[in-house]
This record gives sequence, C-alpha cells and structure tokens, in this order.
Amino acid sequence: MTIENIDGVLYKSYELEDARHLLYKRNPDGDKFTFGRILIVAGSDEYSGAPALAAKAAYRSGAGLVVVYTGDEAVSVVRTLVPEAVVKSYVKHSCLEELKKADAVVLGPGLSRDITAKKVVDECLKYCRANNKKLIIDADGLNIVSELLTEAENGEHIVFTEKKAKRDIEEERGFFYDKNIHEKLLNYVSSRIKHLNEMIPKGTVITPHAAEFSRLLGIDSRKLSLSDKKVIKELFAKEGEFILVIKLHRTLVIGGDKENLEEAFYINSSGNDGMATGG
Repeated sequence: MTIENIDGVLYKSYELEDARHLLYKRNPDGDKFTFGRILIVAGSDEYSGAPALAAKAAYRSGAGLVVVYTGDEAVSVVRTLVPEAVVKSYVKHSCLEELKKADAVVLGPGLSRDITAKKVVDECLKYCRANNKKLIIDADGLNIVSELLTEAENGEHIVFTEKKAKRDIEEERGFFYDKNIHEKLLNYVSSRIKHLNEMIPKGTVITPHAAEFSRLLGIDSRKLSLSDKKVIKELFAKEGEFILVIKLHRTLVIGGDKENLEEAFYINSSGNDGMATGG
C-alpha cells in the first residue's frame, strides 16, 4: 500500500494484493440465498442500460439473487440482457415488499428525476433509514437526494463563485462572502452533511462524480480553493455517517473511521480515461 497526496490530503492507495485480502471465502455448500439478495432500483424509459449494467455487476460481485425494479419500457430490455435477474416495473409495483427481503439496495442509476422517480427514492430512503438497510446511492438517486437536501434547508442552491458572492454583498444578503467567509462555508457544508446523515442509514455508500458531488455540497466544488477542498473532505470524514466514493479519473474513498483520520482516506488508481463513458 502506498500513500498519495491529493489537495493536501494523504490517501492510502490500494494495490491489487491489498484488495484481494478483502474478498471473503465463499461457502462451497451455499445456494443463491446464501450469497445475498440485492435489490436494484434503477433505470427509466430513457435509460434502460443502467439497471442491466448494475445487475450484471452485482452478479459478478458474487450476489446470489438480483431483483431489478425499473421503468415500464426498460423491463423487457433488462430481462433480455440479464435473464437470470427478476425484473419488475416500479411504476406498476411498490418496492416495499422487495425492500423487506433485500440484504442490500442499489438506488439511482439511470432513474431520471421525474415525479415517479422522486416518489420511489423517497419510499426507498424512508424504509432503508427506518430499518438500517445496507444502501448504495448513485447517479439520479444522488441528484434527487441533493434536491431533498436543499428542500430541507428551505432555500435555493448556492453556487459558490466570486461574481455571485460580490453581488450578494452588494445586495446585503451575502451567504458566505464577508469577513468570515471560510467559517460560513464550512458551516454550510457541515449543515448539508448533517441533513444527509438524517436522511440515509448509517454506513450508506454514496458514489458521486464531480458534478454530482457539487450538487450534494450545494456549491460549485470547482471554485473552491485547495485549502477549502482539503477541509471539506476532512469534514465529510469527521461528520459523515456514510462512505463517500468520489468518481474522478481515480476513485477517492472517504469515511469509515472518525477517530483516526489516517484510516479514513483511500484511493483506487486502477481507472483510466477509457472508462470515461456513460454507464
């Protein structure tokens, strides 16, 4: 395992040999119920490939049974691409019964952000939170969560740019930009983290790319200074009750150990620009 410095934060870099030790030994006498039942709530009429890719990944990861709830027009596509999966429409069927059976839930890939998707996400979040269900949130699931965070604050998204900040000062309604800009920025991010903790089960894995991470923050992360990026990531590690997986050209993993920050930052360097495609 090696150490890499990114934006002033030290990340432990997992090598193939390190990752190999994380794999558990499968029971040779096991059956499909032994190896976990995964519920994937994903896809829509427009994005039918996302749930199929997620289902295939779940099976490759060792899941015994995969159930997919997707949009009406995506059902036949997923059944064709992943014939071993159980596939239903979340438009026609409530996810509740399957949520009760699932060992883990994947929420969001290709889900879209229409009213039906928002109702499905709300149902899944409430059940998983109340029952401490293992949960992964990705893509449109995260975009809907970001909207819910903003609604929880009873305000609008704040885009962090100098131009807007100066305008806010002139209008005497500055959000961060005054003498205490840095402190107000961190208080704002801390508030977003607090609301997110209250919305999802402890230990949830959230997997934003750069734009989705900005939406979660409620600010444009590209406009942050290196020092602010460092402190914000440390805030997520200290205050977040979830695992943050930021998908850049390399994958940053933040969280898991509040007491020892040296064990809270990891990086996966195995990706490359050939993976920079939809899906």
